[in-house]
Amino acid sequence: MNLIINIGELHFGPMLVCHCRAVNEGTIKGCIQDGARDHDAIGDACGAGTECGGCRPIIEELIDENTSPKRRSLLPLIAASLG
Repeated sequence: MNLIINIGELHFGPMLVCHCRAVNEGTIKGCIQDGARDHDAIGDACGAGTECGGCRPIIEELIDENTSPKRRSLLPLIAASLG
């Protein structure tokens, strides 16, 4: 049996970050966009990071990536171009 996979046709959904609460990357990014700035606020908003804590480093990384000064300075420009 030959298995041929065309990578260009594979589609993966958002990464599952918190396995305990089944919370994906998109949900956490949404919480960050809504103002969550630490793992406790993320936990309050969606439950991620409130069980075993194994996902907290990834949550912190997502917070850093999505609230960096460079990214924050671009948000008004992005919003203006969409509106």
